[in-house]
Amino acid sequence: AGRSAGNITIDSAASVIATAVISANGGAANGTQTGSSGNAGHIKITAVDDIKTVGLQAKVGQGADGQGIGGTKGSITLMASTISGTGAIDTAGGYRGAGGNVMLTSHEGDTKIDGAVNASGGANAGGGDITINSADSIDVAILRPTVEQFPTVAAGSVA
Repeated sequence: AGRSAGNITIDSAASVIATAVISANGGAANGTQTGSSGNAGHIKITAVDDIKTVGLQAKVGQGADGQGIGGTKGSITLMASTISGTGAIDTAGGYRGAGGNVMLTSHEGDTKIDGAVNASGGANAGGGDITINSADSIDVAILRPTVEQFPTVAAGSVA
């Protein structure tokens, strides 16, 4: 089986500004056709003020071709006054792995993600839920909550 990721928790009394991608990804299956992938971790970031990211990943590793299964799905949760990101927020499942859930909550201002928010599942696996709650506008480049072979894409702003 692939190696599993740990969890990441950041709790700030001010702002959180990440200058690199934060990831808690499961490893790919090693070995035979029945090898399963590693479990994804969970990322939870809370801040009193703002959260600014360049990308977040909590993805299930790639299961082995054949009968290999995907590991346990991860999740990404962000809660702050405002949330902004220049890169993707990604909980996609690898081959035969389910997509994880994404929850973004900005309780005073905007939620703006310039990259994709992807919770799609791999082959033969379901996608995760994407929930966005914002006190003001929501602007997300792409939403992908479904199986990767049949992506649902919604571009633009939602108020």
